[in-house]
Amino acid sequence: MKREMLFLGLSSLFLFGCTSKVEELTYSDIENKIDNYEDFILLITSKNCSHCQNLKKTIKESSYDFNVYNIDIDNIIKGVENNDLESIETYKKLATQIDYSFSNVTSYSLNETYESYVGMNYEAMYGKDEHLEGYINIVFPLTLFYNDGEIINFEVGDFSYTLDKVFAKYNVEKDKKKEPIDVEKYLTFIKFNELKIKIENKEDFIFILSSNECSYCNKQYNDLRAYIPSLPYNFTCFNVDDILINLEVNDSNEPLYKEEYEEAKMQYRYFASLIESVWNYQNEVPYIDEMNTDRFGEKEPSLVYPVTFIFIDGEVSKEYSYLGYGWSEDLDKYKAFINLFNSVKDF
Repeated sequence: MKREMLFLGLSSLFLFGCTSKVEELTYSDIENKIDNYEDFILLITSKNCSHCQNLKKTIKESSYDFNVYNIDIDNIIKGVENNDLESIETYKKLATQIDYSFSNVTSYSLNETYESYVGMNYEAMYGKDEHLEGYINIVFPLTLFYNDGEIINFEVGDFSYTLDKVFAKYNVEKDKKKEPIDVEKYLTFIKFNELKIKIENKEDFIFILSSNECSYCNKQYNDLRAYIPSLPYNFTCFNVDDILINLEVNDSNEPLYKEEYEEAKMQYRYFASLIESVWNYQNEVPYIDEMNTDRFGEKEPSLVYPVTFIFIDGEVSKEYSYLGYGWSEDLDKYKAFINLFNSVKDF
C-alpha cells in the first residue's frame, strides 16, 4: 500500500511538476499590481545573466510564500532594437521605476551605482523614439520589494547566500507599514549633560555614539529603524557632529568657536576615553581618530564607525559594549544584542 502511494505521489510530481515561486509577467501586469496596492517582489533579470538565474533558482527552492514575479529584460531589449513603440515605452517606464527606487530608498548616486553594477545609461534613453543608445544591460539581478504598491526596499545582485536575511527584513518592513509605530521615539538623541545625569543616577541603558558624516552610522540608523518595530527598545543616542564642529581650527590652529571650544574638547576627550577603555579591554582598533589626547587638536577628529555602549548602574560595560555596527546588521543579531543587554542588566 505504501509503495502504491509512493508511486502515485511520484507520478503526480512528474505529471504536474513543482509550482514555481517566480511567475513571469509583463510590465503592464506589474502596473496593475501597483495600481491595486499589492505586496510583491519583482525581479528584473536576463537569461544571459548567470547571477539572475541562480537567484531565481534559489527563490524557487526556498520555503517562503511571497508573491515573486520576474520581468525578463531580453524580450524588451529585442523590441527596442526593432524600434517597437510598445517595447520602447515599456523600457522607459521600467527604467523610470528603477530610477524612482534609487531616489526614494537609498542615498547612493544612481550613476555611480548602476553604471558600474547594471550598466544603465539613462542619459541616452530619455526623449528618444528611435534606436536607443543606452540599453538595460543586466549583469546582476535587480530585486524591488513592494508594499501596498510602493517600493520599500531593493537589492542589487545575487543575494542567494543571504536570502533569509533579506526576506526577513522585507517582512519587518511590511509589518512596520501595516502596524505603524513611531520609530523615532525609540531613538532618543540627548545632550551631553543629559547623559551625565543618567550616569549619575546609575541607570541601565544602551547608548549609541554616531555621526551624520559616518556612512556606517547611517547604515546602523536605517537598520535600527527597520528592526525596532519587530522588537521595540529605547536607545539613547548622541551625535558627535556638534562637538566636531566646535573643534574646528583656523590656519593658525586657533579655534573658530572660542566659547564652545573648551567644552567641546572636554566632551570629545570623555568619549575618546570611553572608546579607548573598551578598545583596550577588547583589544580592538580605535574608531575615533587621534585617541592620544596629548596631541589633541593637531588633526580634526572624526567618527568612522558607530560605537554602542552598554551602561549598567551608570558604568560602561567594557565586555559587552560594541565597537562598530555588527550587532545591528540583521534582525537576528539585533534581537540577540537586546536580549544580551536585558540578561546583563538583570543579572
